Amino acid sequence: MTQEQTREEEIRLFLREIVWPSYPGNRLEDNVAFKVCRELKSEYCLSFSETGYNEKFQGFDSEEVNIEVARLISDSKLQEFVSNNKKKLWDRNFYGKYFTFDGKTKELIIGSKWNSIKNDVYSRLSKYGNDGYIVLEAIYEANFYNVGKYKNYFPVLTLAKDKGFNGKGWREILSELQLARLIYPNGFRNLYINDEMRPLIEEILEEKRKKR
Repeated sequence: MTQEQTREEEIRLFLREIVWPSYPGNRLEDNVAFKVCRELKSEYCLSFSETGYNEKFQGFDSEEVNIEVARLISDSKLQEFVSNNKKKLWDRNFYGKYFTFDGKTKELIIGSKWNSIKNDVYSRLSKYGNDGYIVLEAIYEANFYNVGKYKNYFPVLTLAKDKGFNGKGWREILSELQLARLIYPNGFRNLYINDEMRPLIEEILEEKRKKR
């Protein structure tokens, strides 16, 4: 996967996770992703009227709109889009490889906090030996390969124990991972990893495996 494709995928994630979704029939002012897609002269988005329907009264596909925006938008235009539509953005943080979004201030920064997050993770987990990374690996596998992101507290604990975790410091490790911004802060019932963090966690786990 090329760097540019990775950037596009991250913008698609940002649009899907942070920006209010666009739906055919909504006012153009409310369909902010669809609106900017038209401003970017996307052939796909311009094939629909401002109401979101074409001549056959077929509505646009929201995910296709996100794909088009991600393909066409520049960094500066993306920042302008965020600045102009703060009231239509969800208030969660977004920590990507290329972009960082503050959910409180609704500010988008071109650049990443991955290095500082990674160093924070290493510092916080150092006191737990391999156990912290075993738990992180179990959460990662549960999120992306089997259990899912919701109601996964006990399945993750079972998976971690199957990998050799002895159970000591379980809650403390979860707290450290949450403070390090790897687990979304929504309580421990759902040990939830935001999709934009997946490559970072893969890097952390791979670096740990090389040091064993």
